[in-house]
Amino acid sequence: MRHLTRWFRALLTGSHQQTGHYGREAPFDLDPSTGLRARRYPSYEAYVDHQRQKLHAVGEPIVEHDRQYEEIVFQRYGNLMDWRGKCVLCIGARLGGEVRAFKRLGALAIGIDLEPGGRSEHVLVGDCHKIAFPDSVFDAAFTNVLDHLLDVPVAVGEFARVLKPEGTIYIEVADAPPGNYEAVDLAGPGVVESLLASHFVIKQRLPISTTTNYVSWRGETLCCPRWPERVHCA
Repeated sequence: MRHLTRWFRALLTGSHQQTGHYGREAPFDLDPSTGLRARRYPSYEAYVDHQRQKLHAVGEPIVEHDRQYEEIVFQRYGNLMDWRGKCVLCIGARLGGEVRAFKRLGALAIGIDLEPGGRSEHVLVGDCHKIAFPDSVFDAAFTNVLDHLLDVPVAVGEFARVLKPEGTIYIEVADAPPGNYEAVDLAGPGVVESLLASHFVIKQRLPISTTTNYVSWRGETLCCPRWPERVHCA
């Protein structure tokens, strides 16, 4: 895996020992290279296993949430731009609600997720830290999983890499404390902005509120065009 931060390398080489099971009991510790509070996992594989557990642990409520979230995304972003013919990557799309929403809006959309729930026509198995698509192929990207990423700077670099020079990523960020499956704590003034600054500029902030059978939170969507000249700086 490319461009790992020093903290992430330490996690993979065992320099930080975990206390307790990964998941809700795993403590947050300060990542000195990013200033983020992050969960301590004994290995990258443990992180992946933990993130994959969510779908099976929660079960049917996630399925219903996905149906409701499709409609939320469809209504929320339908008038933001003309999506017809745009290539859109949905990052951390789970069962594909957001992918189906963008398809309804006319986009050529595909999702990636560590656990898309078996064979899916909307979402491929994929890792946000190493996206299996060529450089500069997507017009837009969408994600709401920034706080589920083990190494945010690496993932942000991947988001920029797969976007076209004029591409934009739309990032939903909840104003809420970490739950059972969040890997990093993004709270604090300027935290998200600093993580994006090397590859993106925040052009617009849209206040949002998301309520389904499974979640209820307020936050914002960050509309972030790519810095074309900075894509390969990592």
